[in-house]
Amino acid sequence: MLATSFLNVVVVTLGTAAIVYLLDCWYAKQWLKINKPAVIYISAAVLIGVFGEVFVETIYNALFGKPLWYYQHLPVHNAYTSMYSIVLWAMYGLHIYWVQIALDKKHPGLKRWKLASIFAIESLLLETFANLVWLWAFGKLIYFYTPPDLWHVTTVQNIPCYFAASWAMIGAVRRFKHDPRFFALMSALIVLVFIFFV
Repeated sequence: MLATSFLNVVVVTLGTAAIVYLLDCWYAKQWLKINKPAVIYISAAVLIGVFGEVFVETIYNALFGKPLWYYQHLPVHNAYTSMYSIVLWAMYGLHIYWVQIALDKKHPGLKRWKLASIFAIESLLLETFANLVWLWAFGKLIYFYTPPDLWHVTTVQNIPCYFAASWAMIGAVRRFKHDPRFFALMSALIVLVFIFFV
């Protein structure tokens, strides 16, 4: 049973990633590749995303007495994040990298705040897509949002969180382009320790 569940998760994850990849290629009007800068985006997204989830949830819970969301698949840290969120944030980081390449070609010199705004809105759409695919495949959401404004699949309350995360990712990537190997290894190590040992 466990092997079947794992296989199902792998198939759904790869299928979702393939759809997003094809959409990114369509938008960029070229076949996209994973290269060293892409690894920087992936590691920045995982690092900022996983820590950001726990940070935002801790603050939100303290202010409102309930979580903004909770993970239903492999939850850790009071279900504020998940062991699976590493995969989700990695896919998101790669997506942001590819979209930023396309945006830089179509709109050179795009301001950081505009880029972060685009990614914040887009994040809600991607999150909704992933959550609905998961609901269709497994009968439950990956993460359940407590506000009912968007049927518990996502929430508009997440827009400022995604804006901040996108802003941080864009800044981190620009800053750490000088030493990508160190940054990627450091990010991966911190996240692995945080998810599995803290």
